[in-house]
Amino acid sequence: FAKYAEVETLQEAEKYVANGNRIPVALIKDFSPEKQQEFVRLYDNDRKFIGIYTFIEETMEYKPVKLFME
Repeated sequence: FAKYAEVETLQEAEKYVANGNRIPVALIKDFSPEKQQEFVRLYDNDRKFIGIYTFIEETMEYKPVKLFME
């Protein structure tokens, strides 16, 4: 998965991440156009790898594709 960009969430996204929900860009740390890729590696605010997400431009959210959390 190293070819995918890294995206880190803010603390406020904790419930979204824990429930496997879509994550609005407002809850992404240092969101920028470079992070609007088809697939990204998503990490929580503690730098724990959560999974692979895809960016949905219409809603400006990241949608889970494959989750790896316990």
